[in-house]
Amino acid sequence: MDGELSRNGSEQWQRSVESAVLAIVIERHPEPLSRSELLAEMMSEADGQSRVAEVEHAVDGLSSVGLLAGDQKLLPTPAALRSSELDLGL
Repeated sequence: MDGELSRNGSEQWQRSVESAVLAIVIERHPEPLSRSELLAEMMSEADGQSRVAEVEHAVDGLSSVGLLAGDQKLLPTPAALRSSELDLGL
């Protein structure tokens, strides 16, 4: 049971990181955002390598489902932009 709660909490945390990444990339659109710029925007002095890994994992996850395009320069896909316009509040 504790493992399930931990996994659910971890999944929820990862979704929040993905949401933050997508929001930043959409906000900067139409300008592309480099991975280093994204990391600089998402990092605080207290964050360490685990934060870098979380952001990289979020970028990879969003790219794999078609919401981010690009490798070094990130852009939201048309699907991500349209989703943002709809503001479903899910």
